[in-house]
Amino acid sequence: MEHQWTVLVQQQGGTACEPVVVGTFRRRVDGATPADFGLSLAEGQALVQSVQHQVA
Repeated sequence: MEHQWTVLVQQQGGTACEPVVVGTFRRRVDGATPADFGLSLAEGQALVQSVQHQVA
């Protein structure tokens, strides 16, 4: 079994704006421990970079 998280950003106010996917993360849950569900440093950095690109 696998869980998937999708992180979106969406502009509020002004003109209507569609949500933009800034990251998708998948984790296997078979035999997983709580530590297996966090983001790695590289994943976290990539997510922050993607959010900054969309907001800028």
